Amino acid sequence: MKKILYFVDRLLPGGVQSFLKTLSKELPKDEYKIDFLVLDDGNDYSKYEKEYLDLGVSIHKLDGIWIRHLKDYKPFEKKIGAFFKENKFDIVHINSGPKNYVVAKYAKKCGTKMVVYHSHNTDYQTKNIIKKVYGNSLKKKVAKYSTDYLACSFEAGQWMYSKKILNSDSFKIIHNPIIVKDFAFDEKERTKRRKETGFTDDFVIGNIGRLSKQKNQKFLIQIMSELVKKCPNARLALVGQGELKNELEKLTKELGLSNNISFLGFRSDVNKLLNAFDLIVMPSFFEGYPIVSIEAQANGLPCLMSDTITKEALLKDNSSMLSLSDSPEKWAEYILDNYINKKNDRVAPKSIEQYDSSYIVKQLIELYCREQSI
Repeated sequence: MKKILYFVDRLLPGGVQSFLKTLSKELPKDEYKIDFLVLDDGNDYSKYEKEYLDLGVSIHKLDGIWIRHLKDYKPFEKKIGAFFKENKFDIVHINSGPKNYVVAKYAKKCGTKMVVYHSHNTDYQTKNIIKKVYGNSLKKKVAKYSTDYLACSFEAGQWMYSKKILNSDSFKIIHNPIIVKDFAFDEKERTKRRKETGFTDDFVIGNIGRLSKQKNQKFLIQIMSELVKKCPNARLALVGQGELKNELEKLTKELGLSNNISFLGFRSDVNKLLNAFDLIVMPSFFEGYPIVSIEAQANGLPCLMSDTITKEALLKDNSSMLSLSDSPEKWAEYILDNYINKKNDRVAPKSIEQYDSSYIVKQLIELYCREQSI
């Protein structure tokens, strides 16, 4: 049995975590023993961690370790070095930006044969230029200590790796998987969910993701302010939690949109809730490859996204992209003309099958089997 360690900074709700949860469910349990390694930002994620523990996963946490400043790397290296001396794995699969290259460094130093680095983003969370320059310098260390290089999209690969790596056999695009059948459109579920949420005959826009600067829900609320002027029964459902919740709720009240915007919080039933929506709007500043867009289109929903997101995410003909330099009014007009005043089909594209968990897991197993010959 192979021992695999998956690294992710935190097990809070998110696209990368959904990817890892799917792998925890789908990888053959008689062939793979799965462990997780996470850091400690000082918050309690035990209610989310329980979902992984229930799947038979072991979770290791580096208590007190979180990278905020350069000085944090010294205790990080000390603890991660001790961890890999005490725990041996056949494969270490790191889901992170370059700042956590230390995991790859010590995994390799302590004898791990296959060290996989997996890029899930196309930019940094910070706007600090100095931090970005330093982060870019760490990409060379990612290349040095890893044996295999993955990305959820080609753009995510371009952001993390050199041209040499992108053109090598060691680079592979592994899309974020979903269990496609779980997201199929269900008319009965739509009626049920719209009744529960009070949407009735409204045109409902969904946005699913952390309430954060990256996801740019503030701009989405400004779009709604323009949209309701022409379509009073337009509704927005914000699904997720995050540090900007209070700020977004305040903006909603200031714009007089309390009857048009619902904050639904974290939901574990997203696959069912999608049936209640008519459109997904994602004005994110950046994304590696948003798994929400795949889930939504598997349900037959069209998606309107910012053009900062990879074009690979456009699977349905009626899914589109607009620039964040366009005004909220222009976004509102586009929604009105192309989605509210125009009938759109509720059929999933055939290409969605390549994102099914069975297909992605097969790709990963083929990769992991290479470990025997390294």
